[in-house]
Amino acid sequence: MKRAKKGPTQLEDLHDLKLLAVEATRPLELMPPLGTTVATATAPAAPHHESKLIHVPMDCAAYNTEGLVVTGPVQMRWLQQLLERPRQFVLHVDGKHKLHHGGWVLMTVGTHRLRWDEHNLKLSTSFVPLMYQMCKQVESGSATTLGSAHMLLDSLNVACDKAFGKRLEPGAGVSDHCPAYFNAYEHAFPGMPRMQCYPHIARKLAEGEYCSKTWEHFDAVTGHVRAIHLAMSASMRNLLLREIGLVWDKLGGGKHMDKFWNVNCIDPWNTWSVGLFDAPLCTPSNNTQEAWHRDLLRGRIPGMFRGSTEAVFKVALPQLAELDGLLAPTELPFEVPAIPKAMMQNALWYVANQATHVQAFEMDDGAPAFYVMSRSNAGGAKQFTKKHHEMFRRAMLGELDNRIKDLASLIQVCQSVHIVCTPADGYEVLTCDGNPCKYECLACKTFKGVGICSHVLAINHILKKFNLRYELKQLQTKASKKQAAKGGNTKRPLPALQRAPVAQPDSSDEEDEAHLALGEQGK
Repeated sequence: MKRAKKGPTQLEDLHDLKLLAVEATRPLELMPPLGTTVATATAPAAPHHESKLIHVPMDCAAYNTEGLVVTGPVQMRWLQQLLERPRQFVLHVDGKHKLHHGGWVLMTVGTHRLRWDEHNLKLSTSFVPLMYQMCKQVESGSATTLGSAHMLLDSLNVACDKAFGKRLEPGAGVSDHCPAYFNAYEHAFPGMPRMQCYPHIARKLAEGEYCSKTWEHFDAVTGHVRAIHLAMSASMRNLLLREIGLVWDKLGGGKHMDKFWNVNCIDPWNTWSVGLFDAPLCTPSNNTQEAWHRDLLRGRIPGMFRGSTEAVFKVALPQLAELDGLLAPTELPFEVPAIPKAMMQNALWYVANQATHVQAFEMDDGAPAFYVMSRSNAGGAKQFTKKHHEMFRRAMLGELDNRIKDLASLIQVCQSVHIVCTPADGYEVLTCDGNPCKYECLACKTFKGVGICSHVLAINHILKKFNLRYELKQLQTKASKKQAAKGGNTKRPLPALQRAPVAQPDSSDEEDEAHLALGEQGK
């Protein structure tokens, strides 16, 4: 495994690796019941039972793979929670080529959660690793041959079967453009929607991998790619692909975007549009796992994969699993922890302009829903008209309205409206104080990313279920108290013989009461 690096243990074949694994980890079968500690566990006292790693038994020969899959006690608790949320979570899988040990690469699979950054007052997501694999055959496997990718994803089912007698039901799976992962997803979770990471596509396009950055139409095709990403339904995506493909065939001789089309716009790789998936927090992005990989190199286990093989398995991997368990809640939160102030302020704009930008309607099943015209509407339309409604509805169904004359107008129609409605059957939205109506914003990138958006907040306010004005007032009061708590004399002394100014009557209380009254009326 690692002849060049000297250390107490030198591994030369898979058998030696297994022997070290037995010593450095504890078997899954002997894992203490969840909620117990090593001190209170009923398992016999033995050195490997106290390890922070749990060995997941996988038949390497069946997967044509030399490798090892491990997890941790907290990670097993997370798996148990995900078992109780069928189709309500997303899986991410990737290999970190910069984290290797003598040619053996770390590959991980996990999910992600919401996180509130109290310092920056920002709502974001964070990767939650579930399985760690050290493997020599990196990202191997095909539709007919099992490989390391299959072994990693199948380890989720093996661990859940042995520990809980059930299997996971993910809502979707995300990866970069890697056939091995796509095939492994289908093998481990048949029928599960699979997504390709859009940020990878955008980055490669921006770096000139598909077409020259000096091409006169480069900015235009970049906008076309983003329009496909923001498509609100599979039919709308197909419509945009058809119309954009016709335009690309005419630009610069029609060959510049052929590579992009053949790589990203045909089955099964055309799955990077926001509106294709219904699971909560489900967007075609692997950025959360990429950020986790970056943190490993910078702060969690920096340089620790360069040590001896024994140190990697007895120190680095256990430390990684333990830190991942400590830095994320033991009980994964399935709710929105806080609502950013800027999002609530933006929602108030929709409330103030509800007469022109919000229109109620009924879904096919009779459920109430709302059209919300985007504040950043590129076409500059001042209100949602019957004509706009008809063109948008036809675009959702994959049909081109005769009144749309060019591609730019089609893209503007597709991106100008949001639909706030109840979730699809079998799915649910994350619990949020600002969304007591349990609505989702269909294919809204913000809502799909963090579980709440200004459009949903505005509808809840209009329906008198959530008072945005009151919440903003509370935030303002909290900020004022925080500022006052800093202390210190901030007033400068007045010059001699100068009369102090008389304070004007404070009318803020009356204004606040008026705003709160408007909020109670849904205005």
